[in-house]
Amino acid sequence: MKRVIVAVAVAVCAVVVLTVGWAVFGQVGAWMAGLAVATVVVGTVALRLGGDPPPAKPARSPPLSRQVRAGRLVSAAGWNGGSQRDWDTTVRPSLLRLVDVLLSERFQTDHVRRPDLARELLGDQLWTLLDPDRGVCEDRAVPGPERAALARILTRLEA
Repeated sequence: MKRVIVAVAVAVCAVVVLTVGWAVFGQVGAWMAGLAVATVVVGTVALRLGGDPPPAKPARSPPLSRQVRAGRLVSAAGWNGGSQRDWDTTVRPSLLRLVDVLLSERFQTDHVRRPDLARELLGDQLWTLLDPDRGVCEDRAVPGPERAALARILTRLEA
């Protein structure tokens, strides 16, 4: 769509330049204006066909262990034993993303497609804390897992 708009704008400008050239200088002016328009159009096309600069190389993601450590710091800093609802809506999704990073690196999958691998990675006891099938607790009075549980999960992910 953008190319069509540019093409129409160039055509309109060319007609205007040719008309002004004809009106001011007659037939010679129209030829000179036509030559100027052709030069601009050919130059623009040549620059376009010259190609765009090569795309920037994507930034390499940090090694997995750094990603896990960074996740550990972020999660540990923000979690000091809140409600189960807080755990279910903030900490658990972040930890599941970390699990997905590990599963993606090791097995080219994620916890949704292969929950059995996620359970194996964490162990049955820790997986129950992250299992997305548990749903979200709506009661803010129910205490969530302790900080020690978070530390065990993160230690297991780093192993």
